[in-house]
Amino acid sequence: MRRPPPGFLPLLSRKCLLSSGIHALGLPGQSLRPASAGTVTALGRPSGRPFWSSPPLRGLSGFHRALVMSSSRSPAPPPELDAAAMAAAAADWPANTPTVSPGFVAAHPRGILLLDATWTVPGAPPPDAATPRLTSAAARLDIDAVADATSPLPHMLPDVATWAAAAASVGLTPDTPVVVYDGGGQYVASARGWWMCRVFGVRRVAVLEGGAPAWVAAGLPTASSDTPIPSMSAPAAVQGGGSSNGHGNGDGGGWTVDEGLVWSAAAVAANAAASPPPVRLLDARSAGRYAGVAPEPRPGVRGGHVPRSGSLPWTAVMATGGGGGGGSGVGLRPVRELASAFLDAGVRLGPGGAPPPRLALTCGSGVTAAVVALAAAAVGEWRVPIYDGSWSEWGAREDLPVATGVETEEIVASPGGSVSGRKV
Repeated sequence: MRRPPPGFLPLLSRKCLLSSGIHALGLPGQSLRPASAGTVTALGRPSGRPFWSSPPLRGLSGFHRALVMSSSRSPAPPPELDAAAMAAAAADWPANTPTVSPGFVAAHPRGILLLDATWTVPGAPPPDAATPRLTSAAARLDIDAVADATSPLPHMLPDVATWAAAAASVGLTPDTPVVVYDGGGQYVASARGWWMCRVFGVRRVAVLEGGAPAWVAAGLPTASSDTPIPSMSAPAAVQGGGSSNGHGNGDGGGWTVDEGLVWSAAAVAANAAASPPPVRLLDARSAGRYAGVAPEPRPGVRGGHVPRSGSLPWTAVMATGGGGGGGSGVGLRPVRELASAFLDAGVRLGPGGAPPPRLALTCGSGVTAAVVALAAAAVGEWRVPIYDGSWSEWGAREDLPVATGVETEEIVASPGGSVSGRKV
């Protein structure tokens, strides 16, 4: 196996997990009682050790670790970007919002690297037209290509060496101002790109409000299509070169890994085993898939949700018709409505209360959860981890419990075959 997801502690015995992992959640005295002796690894492959002995991520206790790779080399910015213009964009960068308007980007020509993260949901029809290249300083971020090529799960985070190589291929550095956009304006993959950039330490990154449709509707010019848009890519020799610590043993070029933004199956399970769970886990899939009454799009994946998790479909944070993004695209709902949506889902965001993380997110494969994370940031909650494997991992794992029905009366099927009901 190439690596576990970021944030795993050294392997612990079950006793150590109970005394350190659960205490890290602020729940001394709680115990984990496995329904069966299932097995788990970071990537869902059998390892020969009990699942519940797998350590949780340090992100459960709000731990933020920055792994700085030893390197002084930094790729030069692409010729379409100018150092002075990038400095001006950085100085004007909004501090309290995860999105920026097309006008903000247009006001900083040659100062912002745009990343086109347009992505088509598996099984959905392809777009009618290609996403326009909004400026000459734009590149392509394919979340399926800049990913962990060794994982059986779709578009999982790459190791830091793969990310560093892909970033260098388009001149991206941690200090480059970045705006991620998509062709439909629905933030589905642009939010994932925003989250990836934050995980790897990009200091200034935002999502374009309304995506490409809002840019076009504003009458802003687009770059010539005569020159193909460059794509972030890493040589095959770099991919899969990670070490067992999950961050790679290659030259990371000064990139960092924020482990507090990523959860694993073990972290989700440890959180769910606590009573009550210290962090509110919300599922961004549709209510039907959450309840287990709508079919799953991936073969071999059970229906339902993680026990003791709540439901907040990603579509519930979106405003159609440009209500949050301008133009003809789709954007986030107003901040007040977003705060109400999170409160209705069982979590109060914003100042006061317990320190972050108060909220963690899951979805089908770690993509639409990023849309809800973007909405949380708009409300002011930036430290929101995402379970990267999401339901494509959890639902396919026979050693993990699955709940069906609504949260207040969910039915839990344990790995050992027992079924129990829970009313809240």
